[in-house]
Amino acid sequence: MAELEWGTGKPGAPLASSRSGSVSDAARLLQPKHRRRSGLFLAEGRQAAHAVLAEAGLAQRLFLTPAAGAEHPDLVAEAQAKALPVTWCNESAIARLTTATTPAGLVAVARIRPAELSDALRGARLAVGLWQANDPGNVGTIIRTADAVGAAAVLLSPGSVDPHNDKCVRSTAGSIAHVPVVTAVEFAEAFEQARAEGMRVIAAAMEGEPLDSAHTAATLAGPVMWIFGSEAHGLPPELLAAADDVVAVPMLGRAESLNLAVAAGVCMYASAMAQRSANP
Repeated sequence: MAELEWGTGKPGAPLASSRSGSVSDAARLLQPKHRRRSGLFLAEGRQAAHAVLAEAGLAQRLFLTPAAGAEHPDLVAEAQAKALPVTWCNESAIARLTTATTPAGLVAVARIRPAELSDALRGARLAVGLWQANDPGNVGTIIRTADAVGAAAVLLSPGSVDPHNDKCVRSTAGSIAHVPVVTAVEFAEAFEQARAEGMRVIAAAMEGEPLDSAHTAATLAGPVMWIFGSEAHGLPPELLAAADDVVAVPMLGRAESLNLAVAAGVCMYASAMAQRSANP
């Protein structure tokens, strides 16, 4: 009788271990160079796995522990219905596929969906550009918020974090599968493309006009591309000068500034609500 293959989940078959070939191959996707070469990334947890499974052609494989399979039988059924490989793992195997302190027990391998600047901004009414944003938690949260407000795209300049970094993917809570994220974007080209689509470019900076001013409110009712600077240094002077408007989130208390993801969220929602009011 032939020996049962590891990780099949069949009765009597051992669980895939941290040394299993499929686990080792997937673990390499924690490194940027292997994501670039393969065009694949890891989506950990229920929300991320569900999101990539729901998008046609994104999910490639599902790794999970028996406990996670018992908790999320719908995801297992969905993967099997799509004829995707499902690999049942022990805890040490799952731990190789994440940098999280407490692994979720469920990791999908997914295809990175290519996103081009011209396609991402075509017909857009709201988009977000991030200049050298380095914190994966902030970038992931901004992608999630962009999804929530219906933004067309998130644009990342050279020097920004890889949006398919596993911490960034976790912070998107599945929105990485929904929102086009364009990387290595030269902002001069992005500004030109945005304006060609009828969008105004608004830079967020402390020295700008208040977000709640009458002029800003009127501007936000139209198509807008917001740009935000790095967590440490903000936007450089040349980008502030190149923008159509510079806008600040008013500080009503004693805090000097907001976290990047919070500031971006406030600005995106202000745009989304102004556009919604103008076009009920």
